[in-house]
Amino acid sequence: EEWLTNTVLELPAPVSLNAGYSRGGRNVYLTTRARNFKRSVIECCHRARSERKLKLEPFCGDLEALLVISDRLDADNSVKFLLDALQDALLFKNDKSVKILTVLKDENLEKNKCFFYIREIDAD
Repeated sequence: EEWLTNTVLELPAPVSLNAGYSRGGRNVYLTTRARNFKRSVIECCHRARSERKLKLEPFCGDLEALLVISDRLDADNSVKFLLDALQDALLFKNDKSVKILTVLKDENLEKNKCFFYIREIDAD
């Protein structure tokens, strides 16, 4: 219940690590799917800022986040690209500031979207 009073973003479902990287010889590349996902997350954050649903400055300090995904997605495989995309969208300066991350799998959530709740926490 307390999460509902904090910042929430409706985003496209995260790209898995397997779908996000491609190998070419010795090099590893971001796939088109991963680039499109990052672009969509950045657009969602810009839209939320323009609608005043998200503060203009990046979150600072220690953060706690809740990621709600479809129960058909792999939780640990979904986090990396999402945090990187949110950092690129300037939601926070560095994803290392997310000190607590909870992933909730919701059987009723559509597979093509997720919800990301974030709040600053006191550093003890």
